[in-house]
Amino acid sequence: MDREEKVLQEYILYVQHKENFVNRTFDANKFYLISALVVLCIAVPVVFIPFANIFGILFSIIGMVLCILWKMNINAYKRLLKIKFQNVIERLEDELPVKPYQMESEALKEQNQTKGFMFADMQTILSFVIFVAFAATFVFDIIVKFQMFY
Repeated sequence: MDREEKVLQEYILYVQHKENFVNRTFDANKFYLISALVVLCIAVPVVFIPFANIFGILFSIIGMVLCILWKMNINAYKRLLKIKFQNVIERLEDELPVKPYQMESEALKEQNQTKGFMFADMQTILSFVIFVAFAATFVFDIIVKFQMFY
């Protein structure tokens, strides 16, 4: 087996590994989304139960923390994927006669688009929107709590 075949095999394995990594990213995001929605579904109805707003406050805090962790997770995966592309796959492609990922990257640059915009940015926006919903629930519960004392 010559050097070019070995590089090709390493390239194929690494690209498969990257695809598995992307799938794990989507699984992690599904976990955060489903968890946030479940907590939100618990927190919002609690707002309308008399004297139960302390639970709404608690669930809102849990939800906000969950959204912050979700955003941190998105950033970590985004950073790792960038490293996988720029530092590994593109370097392996330099050893091959055809460079599909580099060609794709150049085509996207020509169209003034960035890789992964749709997924990473949409996930970030979604985590922010859900965070705002938790924050609104939190503020509402705090207001109701203070009104009970006055």
